[in-house]
Amino acid sequence: MIRDGHHNKSANTGQNKEAKIVTRDGQNRYLLLSYFEIINNCQKKFVFIAKDITEHIALESELKESEAKYRELLRTRMMLFIPMISDGFFLTINDVGCRILECTKDEIIGTHISGWLTPDSIEIAQEVIKKYISEEPIKQPILLELISKNKKHLFVEFRNRIIKDNDRIVAHTWNSQRYY
Repeated sequence: MIRDGHHNKSANTGQNKEAKIVTRDGQNRYLLLSYFEIINNCQKKFVFIAKDITEHIALESELKESEAKYRELLRTRMMLFIPMISDGFFLTINDVGCRILECTKDEIIGTHISGWLTPDSIEIAQEVIKKYISEEPIKQPILLELISKNKKHLFVEFRNRIIKDNDRIVAHTWNSQRYY
């Protein structure tokens, strides 16, 4: 770069590093340190920038802990838990759901719910979804009949909840504590 007739150029592109420091009062703080060197009139100069990222680090840590707890809860819950996208395809399922349907997650995820329900239960599920869309009240729990991979029929009491993003339905969650 040329400025005021002098030649300036960057000799080293910047680098970022995180650092933990302890303040005088004993608090731990985290900094993002950025630095680079420039050459100005044949002299090497260094530019350092420090940004306090303590709050960001704390929030990131809380998010990771929350995610881990949620994943463990979903995996080990003693109930069937089925989040699915609004068009009826499975996004995930917990271990209990896999045992009930007698197959693996890979065999379930990506399939349509209608492949696991009796025709009568498909109609009930469609009616529930229509009521949710039109914001009508729904009597819960909802009794549906599932068909496992091995063609066993099982009645399950579900509670359905809708997840919206900007008034658009993005998922239904179905969970159950009773099946017989």
